[in-house]
Amino acid sequence: MNKCPGCVNISTWFWYSPLASELKQQLWMDLKAGAESGWDFTSRWYINGTGHNDGTLRETRTSQILPTDLNALLCRNERTLASFHRLLGNGDSAARYDQAAACRTEAMEALLWDAERGAWFDYSLVTHSKHFEFYPSNLAPVWARCYSQPEMGEKAIQYLKVGA
Repeated sequence: MNKCPGCVNISTWFWYSPLASELKQQLWMDLKAGAESGWDFTSRWYINGTGHNDGTLRETRTSQILPTDLNALLCRNERTLASFHRLLGNGDSAARYDQAAACRTEAMEALLWDAERGAWFDYSLVTHSKHFEFYPSNLAPVWARCYSQPEMGEKAIQYLKVGA
């Protein structure tokens, strides 16, 4: 059975679905956030009633997931801004952005990094656990160079070789 009846016309499906008004508003917000991420209508954002990553479109919960790629992108931006401020001679601003990047890297390693698997994974705020499904976003911190130990990048390469 199609999980998204009439996905071509999602607004019709959405507005006529039998959801309470407040649930509909939350779902609409989560659907828009998923679309903004570039990962719209993907199972990456689905969280079923037990908190697992195997729900349906109706169970899109972008607001309940800490995404690896968004954090990697923010980290890279913080480092880029620190570099720009250093070039402009604004050491105080550069230090603030360096500190923000360091804090984000530390948080990503604490919550998203899995040393055994050798990759970063989205984190569910519902279950307080990682979603271990493979998505290319699992390796966004490698692209962003947002990790503290060189061996983390090497482990991520092994993650791909072994067959995520």
